[in-house]
Amino acid sequence: MSNKIFAEIIVDNRSRSTDMSYTYLIPTEYAHEVQLGMRVLVPFGMGDRLLEGIIIAFKENSSFAVEKLKYIDSIIDKKPIISKNMLDLALWMKDEYLAQYTEVFKTILPSGITNKVKIFVKLVSKRNFYSIEDQKNNNENKIILFLKENGDSEIKYIRDKLSIRNIHKHLTFLEEQGIIRKYEKIVTDVKKKYHKVIYRNFDKQDIDDIVSSMSKNAHKQIEVLRYLIQRDKIPLKQLLDDVSASKPTIGAIEKKGYVKLLDEEIRRNPISKSIPEYKKVKLTLQQQKCFDTIYNDITLNRNNKFLLHGVTGS
Repeated sequence: MSNKIFAEIIVDNRSRSTDMSYTYLIPTEYAHEVQLGMRVLVPFGMGDRLLEGIIIAFKENSSFAVEKLKYIDSIIDKKPIISKNMLDLALWMKDEYLAQYTEVFKTILPSGITNKVKIFVKLVSKRNFYSIEDQKNNNENKIILFLKENGDSEIKYIRDKLSIRNIHKHLTFLEEQGIIRKYEKIVTDVKKKYHKVIYRNFDKQDIDDIVSSMSKNAHKQIEVLRYLIQRDKIPLKQLLDDVSASKPTIGAIEKKGYVKLLDEEIRRNPISKSIPEYKKVKLTLQQQKCFDTIYNDITLNRNNKFLLHGVTGS
């Protein structure tokens, strides 16, 4: 039987008043899955809003009444994203520098993996509840039509697009009438990066006919088209640099239908360069003696201070 009954969790809430670990009950079905350094979703606050949290410890007992504790809602990761050593480092940093939990964990968590629980709205019944002309309930009608055209949407997105300030009142009414349904969805807070890519939209063998049909003064447009003969596509920035063209030039040949300009996602590679093999530095006798003295002092928690004399790199 697993001894993981309670979990100490740091919740992703940046308020100083909530800067502490919280005790949660571990559901039986997760008892053998949860590990230190894993991310989980937990209900938080009076409204039980789902927030992301990190497990920092397990306990068999709790000083709180069990009936007052909440259960972990779900597990985000299949395996820990923070090792035990990094977890210990984060907790040490918190105490050493009097920092908030969210601040120290932000420095050691991999970037681009933050998850947010957002509330989406789904159209259940596609019938119009009111006619468009009914100005009294026009906001409800706007929401229904928006969901018909755009499908499931986040509440904030609907509010911003329709400029409805007190949107929750209207959504609650529509939900009570069985027209919409609200649900929670985990969204990864990763901002994708895009760049413009220009595609050749003509056959290579037609280049002479295309050039002859163009104005003799369109020198730069012709140069761009000839440049594209050997390429199906190329990033716009690279094209502009290679042929010293301007965006209006590209816009002109795009209007003529000879090229297409599209946005493409840039696949980010955290390691873009080859990493040379590390060669361990061999210390001199004096350096080794110095290192051993300081290292032994630290491991024995003596906390002595040392002043090093010497030349950098010696």
